[in-house]
Amino acid sequence: MERSRVRLLMVEDSAECAAAILRELADANFELEPTHVQARPGFLAALQAHPWDLVICAHVLPSFSALEALDCLHERSLDIPLIVVAGKAGEANVVEAMRRGARDYLASDDLARLPTVVRRELREAAIRAERRREEDRLRAERAMLRGLVRSAMDAIITLDSEQKIVLFNPAAELMFGWKAEKMLGNSLDRLLPQSLQAMHRGHIAQFGASGTTSRTMGRLVPLAAVRANGEEFPIEATISQTSIEGRRYYMVIVRDISERRRLEAELLQAQKMEAIGRLAGGVAHDFNNLLTAIMGYSELALMDANEPERIEASVMEIRAAAERAAGLTRQLLTLSRRSLAAPASLDLGVVISEIERMLQRLIGLNYELRTEVAPGVWPIRADRGQIEQVIMNLVVNAQDAMPYGGRITIHAENQQVAPGDTCIAPGAYAVLSVSDDGVGMDEETQRHIFEPFYTTKDPGRGTGLGLAIVRSVTEQAGGTITVKSAPGEGTTFCVYLPRDTSSDAERDAFETDVPLGTETLLLMEADASVRQLEQQLLSQHGYRVLPASDAREAQEHLRSHAEEISLLVTNVVLVGMRGAELAEMLREFSPGLKVLFLAGYNDEALMHEVQAIGAALLEKPFGSVELARAVRSALDG
Repeated sequence: MERSRVRLLMVEDSAECAAAILRELADANFELEPTHVQARPGFLAALQAHPWDLVICAHVLPSFSALEALDCLHERSLDIPLIVVAGKAGEANVVEAMRRGARDYLASDDLARLPTVVRRELREAAIRAERRREEDRLRAERAMLRGLVRSAMDAIITLDSEQKIVLFNPAAELMFGWKAEKMLGNSLDRLLPQSLQAMHRGHIAQFGASGTTSRTMGRLVPLAAVRANGEEFPIEATISQTSIEGRRYYMVIVRDISERRRLEAELLQAQKMEAIGRLAGGVAHDFNNLLTAIMGYSELALMDANEPERIEASVMEIRAAAERAAGLTRQLLTLSRRSLAAPASLDLGVVISEIERMLQRLIGLNYELRTEVAPGVWPIRADRGQIEQVIMNLVVNAQDAMPYGGRITIHAENQQVAPGDTCIAPGAYAVLSVSDDGVGMDEETQRHIFEPFYTTKDPGRGTGLGLAIVRSVTEQAGGTITVKSAPGEGTTFCVYLPRDTSSDAERDAFETDVPLGTETLLLMEADASVRQLEQQLLSQHGYRVLPASDAREAQEHLRSHAEEISLLVTNVVLVGMRGAELAEMLREFSPGLKVLFLAGYNDEALMHEVQAIGAALLEKPFGSVELARAVRSALDG
């Protein structure tokens, strides 16, 4: 039998009893390391000097007792089994000793049970020690987890099986503006916009049933949350589940990506400005051609004053050149300005055809640019400027893949995706693809191609942001982007954009008639030639026009005709003031005065200004029909 090694502390004043105890244990195959003390000082010193497996103590000694020894162990939180050995074991003594923590009580003249008792106590002490170690480990683990949860930068919210909040960490308090005690027991719906609540509940239910979920919960539908003050903000969220003591819990980790969205907008702006720099030469060439056409046909019209047919032909050419110049200006503003995303129904074919010439100027004549638009491509709902940016970024990426020239193809078609067909969510899509004959990409590059700042270009050539922005814009429009490529076989990017089913009704509602009116308008324009043109256009549509070149003249008209004037038509930027300032000034004379702004550009600041005073807006350049419609719309509210 294997010998059990025991570090034994004996508290005994009888040498005969101590020898009997040692002999009994040695005969039972215990390997002892005994220390013998007889009083309190020796006992305390021994406790401090060594760890002990067992204490055997006489019930009463001249200056010490087993009860005092037990108290010493309790005071020091030492879990050492103590067995009392007494000459006479009175019942009261036994009860008191056991109550105070003695593991057993033996008579000194009957030690046959001692080996069994010692084995039992050593075994139970080892079990208790292991349990304490496990409890300490669990406490340390819980403390670590609490510390991690409390110090996490992301909001961590735990839900029970009924989707009630049971944990709300400090980052969640900071992000949402709610204290944890206010949120515990509430549904997570309280933190979500109403439009996303049903989707979230369904996602949790599906996750609970299947045990699996996508870690990119906002891939198809952008996610948003709501702060305590009602403010909505964009988020990323991941979810996991676990079972604790038979109960299921869900942990949702939420990240506020407002700052990321802001930085993406800044990066998009930087890319736009970079593109404008590359376009400068081509744009100057195009504008000079347009100006040459306008100037030349104007002179021809003047020379052909007596030949109406030739005058009409020259004027038509002038108008066509002006329209092309307006389109080029609009595209430049779309690229350069900081504007709020304004989703609208778009025809991909029209967008591609209108940006094609600019793209050719962007990439140069060393590249062949082909556009293929299938008949009847479905409309999409997206911001036009952002979609143009997607096309431009993909074309520039294709150009970079072919440093010595090549062919770039832009293609648009319809595609109906059935459930299970591809990784794309089922539905109807207008698919925009951009293909090149370039160097292609291996699988490792394709896995990282949409990551911000990832680039295969040489240092100083590109930021690694173009494709990241393409993916971000695509996902904001509710779409998905895929890439197909292989080394030496070129690359094709496909952008799947959901079909906009609301656009048909919008197109059917478009009015083709030119509206007329008889109201009196106050027209404020500093440029004499533009003011005269606008006055003539409005007069031809039946309006009475009071022209003004500055604020003083406008005030005089309003003093004389305050009750007659129905609408102020003014440029956004005036000499010495803003159009909004003029509107507020004139409303002191006529509080109900309606306002139509004429602007050469449109950005976020201008939109806030227009909305602040309840005005309408018409962007320049415009023709007589657009002006008449804008005036009629502003008058009719």
